[in-house]
Amino acid sequence: MAQPHDPGASRLTHVARLYWSWNATRSGVYQGWWLLTSFSMVADAHLDAQQLLIIAATQGVGSILMELPAGVIADVMSRKWSLVIFHALRATAMITAGLFPAFWPLLLANTLNGISWTFSSGADIAWITDEINDEKAITRILTGGMQAALLGSAVGMVAAGLVGAIAGRLTTMVGAGVVMALLGVLVAVFFPEHGFQGTPHRPFQQAGRVLLDGWHTTRHDPVLMTRHDPVLMLLLGITVLANGAFDSIGRIYPLRLEQLGFPTSTTGTLWWTDLGISGLLIGTACTRLITRRIGTDRSASTTLMLALAVGFVSCLLLALGQGLPAGVAGTLLFTGVAAVLVGNITTLWVNRRANSASRATVHSFFGQAEYLGEIVCAAALAAFSLGADTAFLISGGLFLLAGLMAMRGARRDQVGPPLT
Repeated sequence: MAQPHDPGASRLTHVARLYWSWNATRSGVYQGWWLLTSFSMVADAHLDAQQLLIIAATQGVGSILMELPAGVIADVMSRKWSLVIFHALRATAMITAGLFPAFWPLLLANTLNGISWTFSSGADIAWITDEINDEKAITRILTGGMQAALLGSAVGMVAAGLVGAIAGRLTTMVGAGVVMALLGVLVAVFFPEHGFQGTPHRPFQQAGRVLLDGWHTTRHDPVLMTRHDPVLMLLLGITVLANGAFDSIGRIYPLRLEQLGFPTSTTGTLWWTDLGISGLLIGTACTRLITRRIGTDRSASTTLMLALAVGFVSCLLLALGQGLPAGVAGTLLFTGVAAVLVGNITTLWVNRRANSASRATVHSFFGQAEYLGEIVCAAALAAFSLGADTAFLISGGLFLLAGLMAMRGARRDQVGPPLT
């Protein structure tokens, strides 16, 4: 006897596959672009450590100013159209960086790139959570989205590296921006939005009200930031410290590798691609591993502590290691282990504790914490004109402090509800 058709299950599968496909494609296009851009800022634009850190800090300022308003737009008006705006802004930034490889255009392009991310940060997770509307399935789907993003990033980086070696880094960067714009058109045409309950009447007035309520929430809502939820308090502090370290390292490790003898020619583009792919393969394995280890708050905090310890070791290798092999090892530990694990664990954790009505805004608040760490760390390092070695050591100290906070969480006697 044929099994009855379940339209609800069929729709859930369709939306999940749509989300995974989009996440893989978006990540592939962007990571391929960033692979070439991060290398181009050193090899083509010849920026020094101070300029790279100034770009990071300025990007953070633009992002933190837009993070909460963008989250409110996603919560009040539309998650889907927030993602369309993201694609339009990011495509513009990607094309600009490829056309004008100099400090000031790159400063503007990276700032716009950061602003674009605020329209996706939280909105993408909120969109799929609303469309699925199944608390038991959403963690599995989000984890699948992370794995799809890693796979898409690997494919995109291979493609960008090969095309970049043949057609040139800058031309490939412009092409990636065009593809990102076309992907935004596909989101506008094919993404459903049935689970979202917006504000059809007087949306701008409602947006202003939600914005003010959001600032009030960070001080008074026990679900978010008060002593009634010490896990989110812990995650907030870790987010500020770790992201300050992550962003500073992410900006200057290409410069450090060049100083250690990494080639900047066409051959260097291929080597750079190999390095990026290796980090992604390690990251994929790490993502699969953590899904079996973060079933409770305590196990998640233990895993987070280990990831931050790896970040600390990567800083030591980049700062004190002698020769290119040490620099490559530190880079792989950073890009493949520390950055992937810390980002994935905190995203799943925050999403589980946020309610549907303000999920995008909650993610936006934590996005602001990320940008705060980025601004303070990068601006301080740039202001004091500290070299790459010192910057790596200071970033390692931030990882160490964040790791000590995670250790405190791991020793808590009371364990929260399961993450899965």
